[in-house]
Amino acid sequence: MQFANWKTQYDQYKRYCEHEGLEVENLEEFIPRRRREILTGPNSHRVTARETNLFRLEKEITWGRQGKPYYKVHPKLVEQLCTTNLAKVPARFIEVPEPYGAVAIRLAEDHPLLTIQDGAVGIPAGSAVKSILLTRGSSRLTENDPDWAGYKESAICFINLDYYTREIFTGQEHQKFIFMPIWYKDDNESTVAALDNFLSQTKISDKVGPEAFEVFHNCLALAVTIGFLANSTDALIEPDVLNKLKNKYQEADEGRRKELVAKSHRRGKIGYNVGNDMMFLGDVPGRLSEPRGDGESRELHYRHIRGGHPHAVRYGPKKEKVKIMWFRPTEVRPDLPFKPE
Repeated sequence: MQFANWKTQYDQYKRYCEHEGLEVENLEEFIPRRRREILTGPNSHRVTARETNLFRLEKEITWGRQGKPYYKVHPKLVEQLCTTNLAKVPARFIEVPEPYGAVAIRLAEDHPLLTIQDGAVGIPAGSAVKSILLTRGSSRLTENDPDWAGYKESAICFINLDYYTREIFTGQEHQKFIFMPIWYKDDNESTVAALDNFLSQTKISDKVGPEAFEVFHNCLALAVTIGFLANSTDALIEPDVLNKLKNKYQEADEGRRKELVAKSHRRGKIGYNVGNDMMFLGDVPGRLSEPRGDGESRELHYRHIRGGHPHAVRYGPKKEKVKIMWFRPTEVRPDLPFKPE
């Protein structure tokens, strides 16, 4: 199974140089030059575009220097994560997996929920999301824009699509990416409402249409749910060790597993599998659903599957702190039969 990876600006630059037969600068030379281009280039008068590109460059550098940590998502799990209901999850709880400032979310297959079928402005029809960079937020993106006064920023998603376009001014080919800040005013404002703030305030939804708008929502759900999962103690996420160590890892005790993970990290494999070594629920009869009832002592007559969902959990001294954890789908009353279709 081949997983796509996030392509940084430096990766795109090297690809262009190799295509044109040009000498490639090292990263330390590229960074200041690229920063100057952003500050003085054709879009330098557009504050949001300039700062967005600077933010992207800085986060990609941070991600690279941390070893390019990643989460590989099994295709069978994508739909569950994309359809997580975030309407009741406050945006302030969005988390990027510790201890990283940015992580790549890697996908192996084009998924209908992550594909812009009809195209959009600057995006050809059929373009699918290949990778996402989930990063810690920065309020400085809003400081120079009065329209965003009073907003707080919790986290940002960058989205990579799977096609390349050529810049008019430089001739450089680069992979298309979408930038989605998550801004909120009220501490109780939901994650979905926070994304809507950005999409409506910048009028992006007018440019891309409802179908692409829905894909952006799905990307957000996928990214932030993995953030919740990563900070939960769930076997659904496990370290992605070197191929030659996988059998040893499966058979090892906890202490030995930590050693194998550390060895993989030293070899540059800093990542995790999200459901990659399991069949997620398998072929279970019946439908994913929430239990229905009158909330009292009504007796269940059929088994059902409670869908995966985020849930607030209190922890710490006197249970004063709150974090969001994601609970995988589970069978309710497995002793009963499924309801006949």
